[in-house]
Amino acid sequence: AAPNNVYDLAINPDTSEIVIVGRKIVKFYKNIHLNKRTLEAATGKVGSTGKRQVFVCCAYINNTEVVVGCASGEIYKFKNYKCIQMVQAHGIREPVYCMHFNIQDNTLVSGGADYTVKTWDTTLKSIGDTLDLSETTAGNSNKSLNMGIISVHVMNGRVVLATRGSDIF
Repeated sequence: AAPNNVYDLAINPDTSEIVIVGRKIVKFYKNIHLNKRTLEAATGKVGSTGKRQVFVCCAYINNTEVVVGCASGEIYKFKNYKCIQMVQAHGIREPVYCMHFNIQDNTLVSGGADYTVKTWDTTLKSIGDTLDLSETTAGNSNKSLNMGIISVHVMNGRVVLATRGSDIF
């Protein structure tokens, strides 16, 4: 059996909870601000809305909702430890590698293996234009560039991102 790898974690804005994601697991740890030696854990339930798979990244979009990026290219939204919504965010079977919630303008930015960066509102409706880095590899015969987006951050209205090929934009 493969180990339960943890691929990402996020901390609730009020610091009362942590969520971790990994291979077939979304797990919430609550009451972390109490002076206890143990944490209360709750496993995220995907139910019939989604499917258990590799969960790659996560972010809180407010104090009660968590978004999780999936290997299938979908984003799942959890509330009260249950998956309540899913959207096909990036290419099918093109993992959502990273997400960042920008508290200033209440938007979520996601990056994926499909070389794109997308922006979402808190209802997971796509907003704005998609940034597509696939043109960066056009004409590159040796295909040494890998523009899969592995890290994204929004600051002062600008997007900073890193790729699997070690490029920063």
